[in-house]
Amino acid sequence: MKYRTTEILDASDPSAATGTIVVPLNIQDPISRITLFYKVQLLSKATIAHFAANITKIELTDGSDVIYSLSGYECQALAVYDRRVNAMNGPDYIAGSWSTAMFPIDFGRFKFDQQLALVPAHFHNLLLKVTYNEDLVDAAVANHYFEVFADCFDERIISPVGYLSAKEWIEYTPSGASAYKAVDLPTDEIIRRIQVRGYQEKYAPDSCCSEVRLTEEEKKRVVFDWETIKYEEVQQADEVPIIERVCEYADAAGDYNKFIMGTDYMVTYVGMPRASQNVWSPDYADGGYLLRSCGGTEMVQGIYVGRLPHHTFDFPMGNPQDLDDWYDVTSKGSVVLRLRAGAQGASCIHSVTLQQFRRY
Repeated sequence: MKYRTTEILDASDPSAATGTIVVPLNIQDPISRITLFYKVQLLSKATIAHFAANITKIELTDGSDVIYSLSGYECQALAVYDRRVNAMNGPDYIAGSWSTAMFPIDFGRFKFDQQLALVPAHFHNLLLKVTYNEDLVDAAVANHYFEVFADCFDERIISPVGYLSAKEWIEYTPSGASAYKAVDLPTDEIIRRIQVRGYQEKYAPDSCCSEVRLTEEEKKRVVFDWETIKYEEVQQADEVPIIERVCEYADAAGDYNKFIMGTDYMVTYVGMPRASQNVWSPDYADGGYLLRSCGGTEMVQGIYVGRLPHHTFDFPMGNPQDLDDWYDVTSKGSVVLRLRAGAQGASCIHSVTLQQFRRY
């Protein structure tokens, strides 16, 4: 067998509502992907955040060296753009039932990439650390559990040249509406992707971050300069829309809500009740928030279609499949990413995530 998927953490409930689980990577075979599988039991019909909120940080370290460090939101957003998948969550949002979410760490351009993989022999003390808070999605959560899987090369001998690393470079709150922020990027490793997250609950990402510009060496060269709303429109031709299933229960009071991955303006939702009740949306759906109403107490099934996973804009730095085409910043004097806040200004949060190519 040339490839295998192995469980490196059995299904485990850490008991405490908050904390950090630490998983040693006691594997000798090269690793293509690590997947954190998360299940949470909701006890109320109206969630207060997305499932990804419960995973506050995912880290992979080797001693003091941080190989990977993203929040649950950032991890899923990177995977959606990188792997061109359109579902990672749900579909069960019914109170008392279990809902699932996937959080993958990819070390290659695709699963079982023979040129890029994590080779444990090059490291000394690999630890996966997952920091969590089970009550961020639903304050009434009583149970949740984790499993961790690794996709490994088994009998296939490979010689990877390196691996992909991803980290949150900066997170901050803008000083006000339309305020600029210049972010100096590191120039020690080749950059494959830059991702910008402009977050505020119930607001589309371009309302939070309106412009993104990348320049080199005191504006000697402008790599790109985009209004984010226009960039989103242009990128639709190259991106895969997010399409996720929804199964939930509405009560006779009418309104009920759910937080979703798609955050662009006017996410499209189609609901189908099991009986004769009507289901409708009393307001536009954007900013990762869906508000629906139902004519009575009824189970509802449906789908939604959206874009911009977890308020995130993706900027591929060259052809993502061509190792020789990525953004080599190692010879640059300086590289600056300038962000401009949108109308929401100081009420939103900006973050920048970098995916880098690290050689052995």
